[in-house]
Parts: sequence; C-alpha cells; structure tokens
Amino acid sequence: MTILLLLATSHASADPRINHAGTNRIHLFQRVPSSLRRYFQYTAKLKLQYGSILNFIVNERLKWGDDLQPKGAPFTCDSDIKILYNDWPYGVETDIVHLVVWTKFELEDDPATDDLTPKARREIEDYVQKTFCRRVPAEQVSIDTFECSSD
Repeated sequence: MTILLLLATSHASADPRINHAGTNRIHLFQRVPSSLRRYFQYTAKLKLQYGSILNFIVNERLKWGDDLQPKGAPFTCDSDIKILYNDWPYGVETDIVHLVVWTKFELEDDPATDDLTPKARREIEDYVQKTFCRRVPAEQVSIDTFECSSD
C-alpha cells in the first residue's frame, strides 16, 4: 500500500515545509503540541480497539476490508485509490488543504537508493495533474510519498 500526501494552497506558500514536500522528508511536517497530544490519545484508543492504526484506516476509513489486491496497474483502476482529508493535519498554514491519497498498489522503487524510480514519479505526477491540477495550479500542489506495510 502506498500513501501520497498532497498539500494544496490557493496561493504560493511561504511555508518552507511545503517546498520540501516531494523530497521524502516527511519528518519536516509536525503537529502543534496541543494537537499532537490529542493525536496520541486518539491513536492509542484506535490501537486498543483495532489492533493498529492501519487496521482502523483500512477497515473503517477506506472500507477496503480484506480486499487489498490491486485490480490494475498503478493509477489505472479507481477502486484501487481513495482520497481522504487528513483527519489530523500537520501544523501548516490554515488555508492549505491536506489530502491523503491511499492506494492498494505499491509504487516501484530503486532498491539501491530506496527512492521512487523515475517511472513511478511520472505515474504520480500524471495522476496529480489529471486529478488535482485542473483546480489548483501545479506549482501550488506538493506531494510526498511513503510505503505503508499492510501486514
């Protein structure tokens, strides 16, 4: 399973973290302390009730249940993709929309660099252009990706 984090704003952002999106440096995004405390409390409850946060997301938020096998190649089958607002967005400017694109498929990465291949980056870029950049200019959309184990 792959997660794409998308941040979009109606204007050019001065937030330096937005400029780092797409560089696989998700650690630069943080929640404000009060929100982080509530997030930890919430996720602790989810872990107790569902066994893991991923189980909660897959079963309750995505409604995928055990159906995690992709039906097609990356970005070719709508049932392999779900776009959700981030329930616990990071502490960025208030007019930045934080979406999470969940996919059933994995994106190709280069084992030598542990980074996405140029082909995978093109697939993501094509999808983002087709899906989001009709409404928001491309320079105002930032993307970051990471793999999520479905185990």
